[in-house]
Amino acid sequence: MQLSLRRSLLFLAPALVVLTLPPPTSGLKGIHPAMADFETLNFRGAAACSSCHDTTNSRRGAWSEEGPVTVGQWSASIMAYGSDDPFWQAKVRSEVLRAPHLRETIEGKCAACHTPMAATEATIAGDPVLLFENGFLDPEHPFHDAAMDAISCTICHRIENSENLGTDAGFSGSYTIDPMDTPVNRPHHGPYADTFDQPMLMTVGMANRFGNQINNPAICATCHNLKTPFLDAQGQIVGTGFPEQMPFSEWQAGDLANLEDPIGCQQCHMPIEDEGRIARRPPWLDERALASHAFVSANIETLSLLALETALQGGDPGPLLASVEAGRELLINAGGLDLVGATFDDGTLEFALRIDNLTGHKLPTAFPSRRVYLHAVVRNHRGEIVFESGAMAGDGRIIGVDSDEDPNAFEPHHRTISTPDQVQVYEAVLGNTDNNVTATLLRASQYLKDNRIVPPGFKPTTVPEDIRPAGLCLNDPDFGFGQDEVAYRLAGLDESRYDVSVELRHQAIGYPYLRDLAEFSEDPIVSRFLVLYDAVQPGSELIAALTFEVADEVVD
Repeated sequence: MQLSLRRSLLFLAPALVVLTLPPPTSGLKGIHPAMADFETLNFRGAAACSSCHDTTNSRRGAWSEEGPVTVGQWSASIMAYGSDDPFWQAKVRSEVLRAPHLRETIEGKCAACHTPMAATEATIAGDPVLLFENGFLDPEHPFHDAAMDAISCTICHRIENSENLGTDAGFSGSYTIDPMDTPVNRPHHGPYADTFDQPMLMTVGMANRFGNQINNPAICATCHNLKTPFLDAQGQIVGTGFPEQMPFSEWQAGDLANLEDPIGCQQCHMPIEDEGRIARRPPWLDERALASHAFVSANIETLSLLALETALQGGDPGPLLASVEAGRELLINAGGLDLVGATFDDGTLEFALRIDNLTGHKLPTAFPSRRVYLHAVVRNHRGEIVFESGAMAGDGRIIGVDSDEDPNAFEPHHRTISTPDQVQVYEAVLGNTDNNVTATLLRASQYLKDNRIVPPGFKPTTVPEDIRPAGLCLNDPDFGFGQDEVAYRLAGLDESRYDVSVELRHQAIGYPYLRDLAEFSEDPIVSRFLVLYDAVQPGSELIAALTFEVADEVVD
């Protein structure tokens, strides 16, 4: 059952209220505290920013509809939960358990972007950059509050406009922060040149500086373009540049980056809202065009898990559920699904679909657990299903998808589908140094399949290798330049009319990654995620849908 159908009951049902999570351990806690008003040499907590930029400073509380709500929007976003994301924590933990000798490498790489303020301060101080036992996620760690504020105000606004921004040297968590000796007059970069500095200087020790990098998609790429090291079967590092996620480079290769006025990350994930006052002080502040700080995300599954956990711990899940709904709206604008044509003749039904990518990057993009697929159903005039491809099982499996039945297999890219066990899945499948399928990031050295639908203007065979599609899709003349076409051919039908419904759906946490984590179900950090997933069973989310009728004649 989908969260959208359960949300009014999910947090009230007695059976779910008694659901218990694993007991708290180092690096695992239940409910967030109110946002901490911490201060380090280089950063200040979002709670301090909220005194001017919000009307509340409780992360798990609802925000007011009156006045500036910048921090309130952020506080229910996936960015605010970057360090407490149960799927991310479980995935990092599983990687460490598989390669404990590389704990510092693994946790350090992940901490750079998910706990960036803590990682920056520890690096400057020469301290270990660790997450779990005695690391940042331990409440006793001196940088714990900075870690739990995750990707918050002063990390993004303190990134310098260095020459590395938007280049390989500036990706993979290699943002540039100008380190301070004292926590005063810290540069805080924003899009406005005409600022009045005293309130920020007095309140949070930040000095306003004009920095147009805050509007540049390259600032997002410092973390969202990520290349990782990889191991051989003996556990030795044999490479350092596997492109785990590259949405910025995908965007650069498409049309939206090459417009006279480019449409980048911020325009979709931080759209400009109506004009208003960005802060409460000074009282004479003029109204300006405000960018939303909701950081709308298609990672609806994780937000749903966090909403359940919040309710179970006695908090208000409302803001997180609002983020879920915003994510759904983002998804329904991410792709298009159209009927190219259909025929029904002599018992054989054929129809062709066109799938359009309406985003500026691949669909789906970023972390490789994400996949988009087609769910097609054909019914006779009595409403009985005579064909179905892509049905979702309750445990997160897509029925008929090879990878969901066999961990060593993956579903090929299809040009024509004729049986229920063929499903069109747009995904990136990781391969290890032995050319086998893997869900372990540290073993990923290549893509055995990458048929994610490329953005408009993206030329699959000529783009750089680190964003090039892989597998059978490269031999598909209907794949590329922002779309794909797939045909269905169903023979042996003996009635005169059929109804067809097709959905394009998005799954942020594909079943192979669930199965992979289940190996460590006894670990409390992994168990937290598995218990929440089992309770919510988020399944997948709709991007686009169409229905049509076919009879024994051509349908336009």
